[in-house]
This record gives sequence, structure tokens and C-alpha cells, in this order.
Amino acid sequence: MSKFTRVPIHMSNIRISRYVTFALGGVYLWFLLWSRLGQASFDVFYHQYWYPFCSSIGSAILGVLPFPSLYLIGVGLLLWLFYGIYSLVRGRWLSGLETVLCSLLFTFCSFYVFWGFNYRLPSFVDRISLEVEQPTNEWIISHLESQAQKMAQLRQEFVIPDEIDHQQLQLELQSSLNDFIGILNSQYKLGDYSYRPRTGMKVQDLPKGFLLRLETSGVYLSQTFQGHIDSGLSHVQIPFTTAHEMLHGYGITEESDCNLIAYLACRQSPNPWVAYSAEMAFFRYLAFDQIATDREVYFTFRSELPQEIIDDLDDINEKLRDYTPLFGPIKDKIYGAYLKSNGISEGMANYSFFVKVLYTLENNENDLD
Repeated sequence: MSKFTRVPIHMSNIRISRYVTFALGGVYLWFLLWSRLGQASFDVFYHQYWYPFCSSIGSAILGVLPFPSLYLIGVGLLLWLFYGIYSLVRGRWLSGLETVLCSLLFTFCSFYVFWGFNYRLPSFVDRISLEVEQPTNEWIISHLESQAQKMAQLRQEFVIPDEIDHQQLQLELQSSLNDFIGILNSQYKLGDYSYRPRTGMKVQDLPKGFLLRLETSGVYLSQTFQGHIDSGLSHVQIPFTTAHEMLHGYGITEESDCNLIAYLACRQSPNPWVAYSAEMAFFRYLAFDQIATDREVYFTFRSELPQEIIDDLDDINEKLRDYTPLFGPIKDKIYGAYLKSNGISEGMANYSFFVKVLYTLENNENDLD
């Protein structure tokens, strides 16, 4: 019986992972150095050329998959990491440690190379040099009332669908977002910091509870070139949440900016379900502010709303309560620290910051329509 020389497969894996990670790490270090030395020139290059090119290519390639690319990319990265851990357990210390480090460095570097350097770009308020003001309690109450009127009117114009055609919804949202971004760029003459319209941006729905157990309704992952939402969400929330995640795919990093543009674009949608979803999102942020100021006043007001709106609010809350959080308060601390480390000083409060922006724009008679 002849004998064959067997080459350990882990050695070839180590070489491949090493070369790929070193190449990506080199791009990351080059970008990091350029961003520190070139500043504005790097921002323009990354925002206007590099990111749109990479995201378009990545979206086109991974978009042909009949399932969320997270399943492929996520499983691949986890297997890479677990293989390194397995090697360590088996006593292959050098190769195991190298594999673990390569998988972690690849994840880190790919995040910034393919999306994360967008955090360097100025926020919307910085682009237009807006001094943000704190909304008054009277303004919050009056807008809760006006929101209720808008929502009551819109709610009569549609029936919330039991089954959602996500592809059609995203095409509608893409049209609304791109149209509004064009208006935004023109009105404020944003120049090199203009928001770039996108086509082909996918937001995939994940199994119920996949994200809600992490106390989030949606997420954009740079390695997948796709946004994701939890299919366990109330259908009232899905259009606005989808638009928010699409905007992350447009290269917009600040949660407040995504909320602001998603709200202003979606409220003008010819689809009353989309407009209602946006108005509901704004209503709930106003409600959070009012509850913090005077809980009793808000819930008295809430009890007098039209029954359909009360039912929709209850449905949202019930869907969110259906899934027990896995990490509790630590999740907000971790994500808040992540946002602050990337230059968003408000941390988790950045989500509701857009309410202050809307108040300031309206107060300065500079409302965006």
C-alpha cells in the first residue's frame, strides 16, 4: 500500500488568512495615516469615491444571494475565529493565536475600510453650521397634538399589510430618500459633503427576535454591505426602520442624521403607510421627551387618542416586549461607548437628537419640506 504525504490543512489556512489580513490591514493603515495628514482630501476621496465604489460592488455581488449575506459572511468570520480557538485548545499555540488575531483584525479593519471611516464626516448640523437648541415643553406638547392629527388622518387611508413585499417597499423608500437627498444637497449647497443617492441598497429581514433580543430593531453591517431589520417588529415600524438602515448604507453614520432624513423623506411619501410609519416614529420620540418631563400629562393625552392609534402604539410595545433582552443595561453602555469612540459625543442620546434639530430648524424658520 502506497503512502501519501498529507499537508496539514491548517497551514494553508494560516497563509491565506495572513495574506488577506495583511493586505486589508495595509489599506486600513494607509487610510488612517491619510485621514490624519490629508484630512479634507481623504474625506472627499473616501466619501465621494472609495465608499460608493466598494458598497456598490459589494452590494451587487452579495445581493444575488437568495438569503441575507449576514448568514454567509457572519458564519465565515465565526468559523475563522473558532478554528483559531480550536487550534489553541489542541495545543497549536502559534498557529491558533495567529488565526484568532487574523480573524479579529480582519473584522476590525474591514469595518473601517468598507464603511467606518464615514464617521469622520461632519454631521448634518455641522455641515450647515446649525446651533442646536433645546425644545421647550410647550413645543413638544403642541407637536404631540399636531402629530396625533396627522396620524389620525393618514390612518384612515390604508390598512397595515399582514404580508410585506420588502423588495417593493425598498424601491419606494429608495425613490423617496434619493429625491429628498437631492433637495437637501441643493437647499444647503453641501458641495463636497453632499449626501450621495444610492440604488440597489438591500435591507434584509432577519428571524423574529434575532435583533430585538439585542434591544435593537435594525443594524447595518459593513462586511455584508446590507442593512438588516428584525421581522418581529410591528408592521407599523417597518418602513421607517428600513429607511433608517438604508441611510446607513448611504454612508451616513450618525443615528440622529438617519432618523432626521428618514423622517423628512418618508413623511412626504405618496404611500400613506410609509408616511404614517415616519409620523409614528417622530410621535414616539416626542412622547419619550414628554414622559421624562411629565408622565401623567402624556398618558392622559394618550388615552384620548383615536383607538386605532392607541392600538398601533400598544402593538409596537407588545412586539418589543415579546423578546427578553439578552444583555440588559450593559448593551446600552457598550453601544454608547462605541458611538462615543467614533466621535458621537451624545452616545445613545444621539438617536433622539434629531428632535432638537427639527425644533431648531423650525424655530429659525428654516423648516425642511
